[in-house]
Amino acid sequence: MKRVRRLMQRPKSADRRNITQKQIDVYDYIRHCIHSGTPPTVREISAYMGLSKTGARCHIQALARKGYITLTPNKQRNIRLNGDNREA
Repeated sequence: MKRVRRLMQRPKSADRRNITQKQIDVYDYIRHCIHSGTPPTVREISAYMGLSKTGARCHIQALARKGYITLTPNKQRNIRLNGDNREA
């Protein structure tokens, strides 16, 4: 049985206050990809942002810890936005 890691959604007023500029850029790219139809992979994020895959993964995990996104373990394209129901 797959476990989905659910994190609390941050209130809209707190958006962008508790994350770094790089995390905002990663979040905006993830949001753009999801609204275009498909969540990005770590490789796509790292290529777009000019980061290593490890660096991109660290930013993704930080966004998940802070409640901006939800990750589904052991699945490709596993990123979902919290509080944004227009997911692919």
